[in-house]
Amino acid sequence: MVNKMIPTVEPIDKIITLLQTYANPQLALYETQHYTALNTVELNTLFNNWAAVDATSFCSFLTKPYLQNNIENSKEGISKSNNLFSNSEAINNSSSFITIIPMEAALYANAGKALQILYAYTNTTFGKVIVAATTVGICYIAFYADKKDALRLLQLQYKLATYTEGINISIQLVINYFANNSTSTLIPLHIKGSPFQLKIWQHLLSLPMGKLTTYAAISKSVANPKAARAVGTAIGSNKVAYLIPCHRVVLSTGSIGGYRWGKYKKMAIIGWEAAKCTALL
Repeated sequence: MVNKMIPTVEPIDKIITLLQTYANPQLALYETQHYTALNTVELNTLFNNWAAVDATSFCSFLTKPYLQNNIENSKEGISKSNNLFSNSEAINNSSSFITIIPMEAALYANAGKALQILYAYTNTTFGKVIVAATTVGICYIAFYADKKDALRLLQLQYKLATYTEGINISIQLVINYFANNSTSTLIPLHIKGSPFQLKIWQHLLSLPMGKLTTYAAISKSVANPKAARAVGTAIGSNKVAYLIPCHRVVLSTGSIGGYRWGKYKKMAIIGWEAAKCTALL
């Protein structure tokens, strides 16, 4: 089943294609036109319709100076950011509408044989996703290009679980969230992770939309200053795309860094969130 509330994901496909073309994220419009069939008006219309800013403004959110200036590396910084955006539910941090319920070891033991997992396909502002849930909550969200491959990768998570295409309350909440880019209802996540991984993922939920942090800053906040590599591994192990906002973690140098679902997907999401937050200030 595909969610019909978002009519097309074509804009994000075009945006990512353009980002892949950029040698520099702040590529001048005339240079962009050299690589695409879009003229200035068409290019700005594409970005304005998708992110409510023109192409040049969008790309400015992806430059190293902007990213470095944006980085929140202290609890005080995050607190100030939350206060700044408190008047808009749409850009609240994820902890206001996401709750993590650790999966019991007995459920994921024996390759998840005891698990009954429902899954569905839907569209988002950032592309197509497969969403999966247990009877308790969401256990997996991933961007995909090919439906069969998306299901194959899901089934690798718990090889002996029973998988059925369908929608339960948790999946419907996620579909509704992606249709509106906001929610007033708590979405439960039912995920497997070590105590350290769960601690890191819980911390990610406190990162406000439109703000960024670094691996080093998180290690200082929740572990110790020397744990940046372990933090990076935990973040890279996140299997719940977007709702656990690992895309808001970048390198201390201001570089975008890696992302399970692709560097350019991460760039597009960071730029879109920055654009939306700037428009609401």
